[in-house]
Amino acid sequence: MTFPCWGFFLLLVAAKKFVAQSIITMYGGLIIMVQGKAVLLSIRPEWCDLILRGKKTMEVRKNYPKHLYEKGKPFKVYIYCTKAPQQLITIFKDGEETMDGEIHHGKPVFVKFDKLLPDSVRGKTQMVVGEFVCDKIYEVAPLNHTPDDFEQQACMDRDQIWEYLHGQGWAWHISELKIYDQPRPLETYTRLLQTGCCFEPLKVKRAPQSWCYVEDAECTS
Repeated sequence: MTFPCWGFFLLLVAAKKFVAQSIITMYGGLIIMVQGKAVLLSIRPEWCDLILRGKKTMEVRKNYPKHLYEKGKPFKVYIYCTKAPQQLITIFKDGEETMDGEIHHGKPVFVKFDKLLPDSVRGKTQMVVGEFVCDKIYEVAPLNHTPDDFEQQACMDRDQIWEYLHGQGWAWHISELKIYDQPRPLETYTRLLQTGCCFEPLKVKRAPQSWCYVEDAECTS
């Protein structure tokens, strides 16, 4: 189905008003509405470690799920531990001996390994390691409405915070932390796509860059 540019623009405007509590995305040329009652949040391993150990109780982000946090209503957040950062071990150049005793020929080869991670997240990367309830969101920038000990709760100093935000930002307060005995794969979680008059579950196969809406896993299991 094709539309003139102006017609397509009007369609998007109408759809945005119609799905006030949905996200409009483009998929296969059709408008699909994605709804969710919880959030899947991507967090780097070093920050996950601090959260799981109870050291970090504030998560700084550039935005937040407004339709879930309507009028200060708490919402569930699933903690996705991202891939471990890699560190360079060595570089084999043409004519140099490799680790197995052979001589390397050709372009330089960069040998990298995953960085050694703390025990709390070792072997748990690229999986959902726990969940928490976000019961409060504070504005960090441009106006600072955070508690006096905000930097301590976020485990970040002022320079780190501003370097990340570059403008508007928010602090998600972490409460009711629950750590899973067994990490869960992404496919455990689903989004709901509207197909006609029905909603169809779609498994999450790719982690969000920051966060995305998902269904409450306990309600769908």
